[in-house]
Amino acid sequence: MEVTPTIQQLRDQFEVIRKTEVEKHLHHFAADEHETIEILTRRIVNKILHTPMVNLKNGTGEQMDDEIRSKIHTLRHLFGLDKKTHLK
Repeated sequence: MEVTPTIQQLRDQFEVIRKTEVEKHLHHFAADEHETIEILTRRIVNKILHTPMVNLKNGTGEQMDDEIRSKIHTLRHLFGLDKKTHLK
């Protein structure tokens, strides 16, 4: 388990959720607002993920210690990153 693949999987999972929700509700907005909604929701996801991802990256060096491995394991477990299913 490395930090980079975990971060990418978490970002991918959040992006799937974001896209799914935007697609389900985009018809409630005028066509000229669609791009703004895309930008807004991407920014929200980025802001939610920024601090945890920075903290996780900053805790890594050439050798990952047990604390970092534990955090990665917990993160993967909490967000179901080892499962092949996606939220819909």
